[in-house]
Amino acid sequence: MANIYDADEDLEKQSFDFKLFVRTMKYIRPYWKNVLVMSAMVLTGLIINLVEPLIVRYIVDEGMMKKDLAVIIKMGAVLLIISIAGLIGGRIRINAVNRTTQGLIYDIRKEVFEHTQELSFRFFDGRPAGKIISRITNDVQAISDFVNTGIVSFISEIISIIGIIVIIFMINYKLALITVTVVPVFILLLALLKNASENAWTMTRRTIANINANMNETLQGMRVIQAFSRQKHNIERFEKINRENYKSHMHATVIQLLSWHLVEFVGMAGTCGVVWLGAGMIARNATSLGTLVAFTNYIWRLWAPLSALSKVYNQALSAMASSERIFQVLDTKPEIADSPDAIELEDIKGEIEFRNVNFGYNPEERMVLRGISFKVNPGEVVALVGPTGAGKTSIINLLMRFYDPVEGSIMVDGHDMRNIRISSFRKKVSMVLQDSFIFSGSIKDNILYGKPDARDEEILEAARITKVLDFAERFPEGFETDVEERGSKLSSGQRQLLAFARALVANPRILILDEATSSVDTETERHIQDALKTLLKGRTSVVIAHRLSTIEHADKIIVIDEGRIIEEGTHKELLDKRGAYYRLYLKQFQD
Repeated sequence: MANIYDADEDLEKQSFDFKLFVRTMKYIRPYWKNVLVMSAMVLTGLIINLVEPLIVRYIVDEGMMKKDLAVIIKMGAVLLIISIAGLIGGRIRINAVNRTTQGLIYDIRKEVFEHTQELSFRFFDGRPAGKIISRITNDVQAISDFVNTGIVSFISEIISIIGIIVIIFMINYKLALITVTVVPVFILLLALLKNASENAWTMTRRTIANINANMNETLQGMRVIQAFSRQKHNIERFEKINRENYKSHMHATVIQLLSWHLVEFVGMAGTCGVVWLGAGMIARNATSLGTLVAFTNYIWRLWAPLSALSKVYNQALSAMASSERIFQVLDTKPEIADSPDAIELEDIKGEIEFRNVNFGYNPEERMVLRGISFKVNPGEVVALVGPTGAGKTSIINLLMRFYDPVEGSIMVDGHDMRNIRISSFRKKVSMVLQDSFIFSGSIKDNILYGKPDARDEEILEAARITKVLDFAERFPEGFETDVEERGSKLSSGQRQLLAFARALVANPRILILDEATSSVDTETERHIQDALKTLLKGRTSVVIAHRLSTIEHADKIIVIDEGRIIEEGTHKELLDKRGAYYRLYLKQFQD
């Protein structure tokens, strides 16, 4: 059975994509000055690295072999000076690299986060939150690591390899020929391990994202897990996902280490050949000891870049897998977006009309709403009732334009919603859900979420009407009390009252209540009903209610079953019909 968290990972099984690489590197453009500094320091370091063995050769041949202490001291001082210069240049390079990579992390995370704020609900349907978090954290970090060490290493090592090959041929072409004969072997080894390395690092990134998704789900559902004593099951489930990550990472590491060791083995074989031939040349006075020492030094400096290139390639594969997933998010276009000729609603009366609306979350499978038509006049209170799964919340989702209907249209003050700017409409609407989301921050911050520029008097009035003031004053810090993540410092009833205060302070023209009183105690419901007298007054309101006693005074009650409207009328009219509403009402009061 496939892991449920692998649903959106199919795009990853691809080879290195140069176009993807170029697109990723565009994020470095704003930091071109840092790149210039970094390049200059890398070049300085390479020059020092290439010159050092030549100085050592001079010390051996002209100083040690000829027992000239002055040469040894003089050239030793030169080595010390260029070493210090290398350390300073390295420090400057590291600083430039850090500024570039941290800026890149900031820019990509900002872009991904901002883009997710605009994506339609369908993008989030079925996608674990941990997966999306992994894009912004782990995947962005993988790209940063590649830029930080991978690209810098790639450029410097390529230049270093070219420089070393040129120099060793200038020193002794016979020894150089032995050295370069192992390079094709190195390239062949990389080619053989390429596909295995690609697949291994792709799987590693995927399993890390699975862990994030599982952890996010577990932490959010901890109350339910412990309430049903499902800790053991949850541990076993995490153990399976964690084990997959362990195995995939170990597999990738084994392939990576194998490539490193094979490269090093080939390098060692080449070095042994050079030393063997060089010793014979010294015996025949065909070369000097200093030349062989310098040559051996260069060889080791050649194998290191070749080995590093194999590491860079693996790192590049990991980074490109991360880039692909990030761009998958960035390339996703919002399904719900303003049309080019969308109008701005300065004010609305609150007239709502559904015209023969058909809708499905996955229309190819089934429609959850079929032929929905009704009208709500400005200032009216309309209640939606029906069994669970009838389609009530789907109507609310369409009214908020979280989704668009497959067929039909939804009108607001005579305008098709698809021709209205989304933000201008939603500013006129407030919504209270059955399980309202409370943000971390203070009580005041959460009320202000409904209207960021609300005056203190408006906040106080909304809190007074919704009875938030009663419990806020019991905290030492009052409205500045931190309610913690998801409002965990408050009771469920207090969170719901706070959600009503947030809705009231916005002074909406349209109010939507989705079973907003179904999960609260009797006393809290009484407070809410008192607040609703103010909240509903003069506003168009659409109410989904489980407790039918709370909507007896609605101007219109619409009964929905299996995605269709089966009855419509006032409370009295529907009771007199003795139809579906009558049976629901009778059953509820009998219970």
